[in-house]
Amino acid sequence: MKPLYLKSLMLVACSLVSLADTKAYDLARETSLANWLDKNNLLVETQFRLLELPFEVDYNSEVAHYIERYLRPGRRETERLMGRAAYYFPIFEEALKKQGLPGWLKYLPIVESGLHAGVESPVGAVGLWQFMPATAAFFDLRVEERIDERMDPHRSSQAAAKLLRHLYEEFGDWSLALAAYNCGPARVKKAIRQEGVAGYEAIKKRLPGQTQRYIIKLKAAAYVANYYYLFGLKAVADTHLNGEITTLPIRESMSFEAIANRVGISVKKLNVLNPAYLSGTFFAGESRVPIRLPAAAAEHWEKTEQHDRRAQKQGPDIAQTRQDRLPAPHYQEYRKPLKTSHVPPFKMIGTLPQPERLPVKEKYKKSVLVRLQRQELRNT
Repeated sequence: MKPLYLKSLMLVACSLVSLADTKAYDLARETSLANWLDKNNLLVETQFRLLELPFEVDYNSEVAHYIERYLRPGRRETERLMGRAAYYFPIFEEALKKQGLPGWLKYLPIVESGLHAGVESPVGAVGLWQFMPATAAFFDLRVEERIDERMDPHRSSQAAAKLLRHLYEEFGDWSLALAAYNCGPARVKKAIRQEGVAGYEAIKKRLPGQTQRYIIKLKAAAYVANYYYLFGLKAVADTHLNGEITTLPIRESMSFEAIANRVGISVKKLNVLNPAYLSGTFFAGESRVPIRLPAAAAEHWEKTEQHDRRAQKQGPDIAQTRQDRLPAPHYQEYRKPLKTSHVPPFKMIGTLPQPERLPVKEKYKKSVLVRLQRQELRNT
């Protein structure tokens, strides 16, 4: 940790050089950026020191090459990458802090996956942190036909933090730990045995070429993530990842299409926020990887759920109450005479039940008897 006064002096020096070279920054878009970086070696080295990476600051043509790739041919992708970083970096920082690890490790997924949660390497590594199936199983990440937790930002970040802590405790040096993260601890141990020295610079030549470039790429990624705006780049927010995101408690199995229709978002947005679900379906009882939605959509879901539960619970009671309040039907009040087509006529003659409270007029009695007699004649 550098003293506060030293950091302040470095910041002031960096600011002065930046102000003096404003025109140079503008010209970097039109001229060779590599030439600009060479001419401003002092500025870049000063900015590197402010990053507080646990590596020796050795700004050279290799580092300049990768920085240039981010800032020139990959300019648009870098802007989108920094837009995704606004969503993913807080997730990484939380997982790293929980394991007591330094925050600069959040730049690793830039090198590993370019902050694409669903990317897969030619050798089968998947996700932001590029877990192989065997390593994923060791750290309790499910890799199944319907769900792959290597693609879940939260679950994979927690597993990556545990792996990085384990590697650092084993090797005691971040350069060796990161080399082991990239090519495997067995390969690093073998190189140490061959050289007889547990130092990254000593064993680097015995490691794969990809691993030798790994830390260089990490330096370049960290530099660009902190100073991209000095080169005229702007972070372009991902429309599917911006805004407040929250979890959604779902109690039943549902397809992503049904969920999206219910909350009013696109299926694509739902897939981007929940990349671990390979089949596009949430299964009841899933608790390790909850569904994530924009906060507004989740609030709409909760209101709809509450309304449905209230209607289901109170619906029959309300219907019964309304029925009780309706006036009684006419036939219940006046006891409409029974139909007699299924009753033998001779049992009804002279014994027709009469209303108890209302008198029966003679005219009404005669008409009933006449109808019964006619019915009897037709039946015979």
